[in-house]
Amino acid sequence: MIEGKSKLTFGTGDIMMTPVLNKIDNEKTGMLVFENNSDGHQIGEYTGQNPEFRIAGKDVLMVFNKIESLDVVLERLSLLKSMWLDQEDDLLELDVIETAEDFKI
Repeated sequence: MIEGKSKLTFGTGDIMMTPVLNKIDNEKTGMLVFENNSDGHQIGEYTGQNPEFRIAGKDVLMVFNKIESLDVVLERLSLLKSMWLDQEDDLLELDVIETAEDFKI
């Protein structure tokens, strides 16, 4: 862990992500709940709904009060995927971190 930072490292199936739509008084809030997955599921494996699921005490919440904010996150993730796959035509003028020294957070 990097001091003072929260870090989610994906790639081993040990992070469970649960989408939640909260509706109160005709207001919607979307959340993606992240929690440690000690059961060792495969990456992307859907485990079904858990009737005992509670948000309280979960490790990390991404909360979206406007759908436009969700659109931006999806667009940035799509851009990251393009960068990863070296799809140069899809890239904007962005810096790419080339060395471990540049990766320090």
